Amino acid sequence: MQIQPLIDLLAAIRERDENSLIRIARGVSNSDDRASFAALMRQCIFYSDGSPLFYRRIRNIWDGAGMPALKSVSVSKTVQILSDCTVDALVPQLELFLAAYGVSASIELGEFDSVEFEAHAGKHREIDLTLVVLSERWLHKMVAAFPASQQDLDAAKTALTALAKALASRRSGIMAFTTFYSGAWPQVASSAHVDGKVSMSRIVAEMNATLSTLVSEGIYCIDTQQALHLAGGAKAAGAVSAIRMRAPFEDAGFVALAREIASAVAHQFGRGHRALLTDWDNTIWGRRGR
Repeated sequence: MQIQPLIDLLAAIRERDENSLIRIARGVSNSDDRASFAALMRQCIFYSDGSPLFYRRIRNIWDGAGMPALKSVSVSKTVQILSDCTVDALVPQLELFLAAYGVSASIELGEFDSVEFEAHAGKHREIDLTLVVLSERWLHKMVAAFPASQQDLDAAKTALTALAKALASRRSGIMAFTTFYSGAWPQVASSAHVDGKVSMSRIVAEMNATLSTLVSEGIYCIDTQQALHLAGGAKAAGAVSAIRMRAPFEDAGFVALAREIASAVAHQFGRGHRALLTDWDNTIWGRRGR
């Protein structure tokens, strides 16, 4: 394995120099040292301060090298993404981040706005991971008026539970839902508190709480709100993209969500990162508090 490119890469990460990171990764991609290429690619993929363009360039380098496995032991998994909106931009990023964990993903994108059809009329599918991305557009369809009534919220929670369970019954593998989030364009009066009415922030919280109760049914949650927060908040949610192509996120949001999904899913596939915790100076356990 080549040591100098790794040293140069770590220096570029410290300086937050994206162009140097791309140059180093591209240089190693042209060599026959696959181990060095894989190690440097993983470092670039897990670099958390990159722009959306940076990860596109890293993806292009990986594509140009033939999309090799980035871990010495990889597992192949099938993934289906279902959504009520346009999430095509999620696919290349998710493939990239999963590869860094040693998961070779064959990703299938469902038809536009086909979640309900797949849940209630679709065929049973043998798929390792079914990922469901429901946008704020779906939430607004379930709860049309703001502030909403408690009855409307309860009906939306019931519909979400029924949808999730119906879809899980038609899939053999892991089922994961992205959580709801505060979008880039808040509804008029969405934060108002009126007697007998429910604000949008409470609706989001209670819908996410409903999703969390489904873990016992084998349905997992991906924290969209946290991912968007780390990517810039409302700027990462679908502002211009929602108008242009009904996409729920901007480029930065898709990158952040792909990172969050890969981290959660890799753990479920047994490919999460392992760490060795040591206490050489006996300060963690033996001399705690001193």
